Amino acid sequence: MGLRRLGRELAVQMLYAIDVNPSEEFPSIPQVSEGSEIPYESRDFAEELVRGVGEHRLRIDGIISGKSKNWALDRMSSVDLCILRMAIF
Repeated sequence: MGLRRLGRELAVQMLYAIDVNPSEEFPSIPQVSEGSEIPYESRDFAEELVRGVGEHRLRIDGIISGKSKNWALDRMSSVDLCILRMAIF
């Protein structure tokens, strides 16, 4: 499996966790994946994606809202929304 694919998988997991529990503080990706066999390159890429989505979330959500027809963000699946946010970033 490619390094970037592993990074994207880890990023989606973290984005989902943040989305369903927005009030909780989450550890960084290196802390979450510590002890696992995920290469550092994948962890760094995942952290870049999570940080980027977080920094640009309002703008990204505006793009998704503008392009989706008859679907409000709150009606979308959390996983689907996390994947869309990451893809747009």
